[in-house]
Amino acid sequence: MFLRDLLDKMAAVDLANSASVINTDVVEGEKAVGTMSEDLQRLYVVYLETAKALKPECAKLDVEVGSIVNKPKSECTPEEITLMQEHVLAHDRVDRIGEIFWHELSEEIPETVGYSRGVRKGWQVVRYIPKNPRSVVPSGIIIAMPLGLGPVL
Repeated sequence: MFLRDLLDKMAAVDLANSASVINTDVVEGEKAVGTMSEDLQRLYVVYLETAKALKPECAKLDVEVGSIVNKPKSECTPEEITLMQEHVLAHDRVDRIGEIFWHELSEEIPETVGYSRGVRKGWQVVRYIPKNPRSVVPSGIIIAMPLGLGPVL
């Protein structure tokens, strides 16, 4: 189950060896508004590790999926449908962990609500207003799917 797996992964995080994951200093235009709790630190590490592990999987899947994206469902083999489902679910897993993290960050440090946010050295949380707000992409990734596959998922 997703939540059980997430909690197990969080429990396995060694924070003493994870602090170096974040090596970015607070910069001009950012305001440090707090420090994350250890639970939130663990969740953030799981989020980063899950996203990092997805990259090579996506590179492989993107090549394989690219050939079936515009096919009608009726022309897809069962293997192609399974491949697409796995691809969508992998992205969804990262998105859900990210959504949980950012929600929990807002709950823990409400000064971040309504701002762009980031995590910096020492588990500091910053808020800022982007210089070019149009460059901010909402969370979530749009994934192309074969025509008619949506209802299968």
